[in-house]
Amino acid sequence: MNEIFKYLIESSIIISVFYMVYLLIYNGDKNSQFNRVYLISSSFLAVLLPLLKIPILSTQQIYYTTSIHNAIQLPEIIINDTALVIPSQPQITLSSILAIVYFTGLVIFLCRFLFALYITIKHVRTYSSDSIKSNNYTLVNTKGEMPTSSFYKYLFWDDSQKYNEKETNFIIKHEEGHIRQNHTFDIVYLEILRIIFWFNPIVHGYKKAMMTVHEFLADEFALANSNVQGFIAILGRQVLQGNHMTLSNHFSKSQTVKRIKMIKSGKKKPAVLRWAVMVTAVITMFYFFSCEQGYTLNDLIAQDENLPVLGEGWSYVSTESLSPGITEKINSLKANNPSTEFYVAKGKTGKIADFNSSEILEQFSLNTFLLTTEGEWMYVILGKVDKEHLDLAIPYKPFSEELDGKIFTEVDDQPSPIGGIRAFYEYVANNLKYPKEAKDTGIEGKVFIEFIVTKDGTIANVKCIKGIGGGCDDEAIRVISISPAWNPGKHEGKKVNVRMILPVTFKLG
Repeated sequence: MNEIFKYLIESSIIISVFYMVYLLIYNGDKNSQFNRVYLISSSFLAVLLPLLKIPILSTQQIYYTTSIHNAIQLPEIIINDTALVIPSQPQITLSSILAIVYFTGLVIFLCRFLFALYITIKHVRTYSSDSIKSNNYTLVNTKGEMPTSSFYKYLFWDDSQKYNEKETNFIIKHEEGHIRQNHTFDIVYLEILRIIFWFNPIVHGYKKAMMTVHEFLADEFALANSNVQGFIAILGRQVLQGNHMTLSNHFSKSQTVKRIKMIKSGKKKPAVLRWAVMVTAVITMFYFFSCEQGYTLNDLIAQDENLPVLGEGWSYVSTESLSPGITEKINSLKANNPSTEFYVAKGKTGKIADFNSSEILEQFSLNTFLLTTEGEWMYVILGKVDKEHLDLAIPYKPFSEELDGKIFTEVDDQPSPIGGIRAFYEYVANNLKYPKEAKDTGIEGKVFIEFIVTKDGTIANVKCIKGIGGGCDDEAIRVISISPAWNPGKHEGKKVNVRMILPVTFKLG
């Protein structure tokens, strides 16, 4: 869900920037066709660019990261210093509240769109018996129940209004301009965009701007080989009418003053300026939202010419900048592996790289010795072993166990502890102890333990994906690692490996 929100925010930022550019540079420009292209293409790019992830300034990417938060989450367990276990009630998080608000708005705007589409189709059917077909459109007389407007190949004509022949020709020509230039597709596309980004007022401004551009284009079409002053006189007599449908273009719905000014104006910005601004805006948004900074050969040599390039979200960090807890772990590893040079890679919690690939080990003589978390960061301690001492190294690789088959995060039948979830909680209550170090230093918080329930029901690949230290992480891992077997999960009738997460809250008192 967080990835969805991130995408929506990034797209909203891009479309807002593009719209500001439109208001500052293109709004009111005589070249309405260019403005139409800009509004459509820029809004489409706002949807597309956050989905693109293109590395720049990078050499060969060797490690790739994958999310480990995609798992079936069990109910939270709360442990206090007397080792009581309290299954907590489901909590309403900010993320869930935002999701409810967003999807509620999405449903409301979707229903509005579908209702408008239904009304339009209903009018077509209602007045179909009194319609006249021509080469480019079907004219439908509405008997005053609808204003003069157009939708797709239909021109709705309010025959209750009295126009002379010249006025009638002008108005029909204007609506024909909407039809022949396929303005309905623009409106429907922007309506869909408004449904998805309903929370962003800029998107609603996009539709308003597009409808104004449509009126300018239809006026240009109607004015071809026609008298300008006569058409302006018709515009001046128009009044806004009710019963407007959002999916159609209305002759009387237009911003009359703007249209008259545009007809009289002959100003067009230089083509070079129009395209230069557009290209600059696109390149800027592409750089900030679609490009990811990689590592150059110089970066790699500066770190160590024998170390691999890290994947997305990872970077090497100096051992001098590490916390005492991680430094202590490195010192312990050094004591057991004196022939090994250690490096530390840092990434956001929720990312893990395949540091144990046999190809990487062979190419760089590199072993993964420890993966640990601290706050929102995950650290991988890497050991570069001299080839002559490679067999003597004792790497700690708790997360690289090979499992027989794919690991699932969504299954038809979820794994369950033998004896039920209550029996599992009772097992944790009898075995998990609040660490003395954590009690003495007052450490509290939530530990997230991830594990795999294999297809034979055993527990494998137990690890802490977010911890609080003080021995709490290790104690939770220990208890889950030796827990009794489970009933394996099933998918499509077959037993499968399933990834699970157990939140364990340590709370004093």
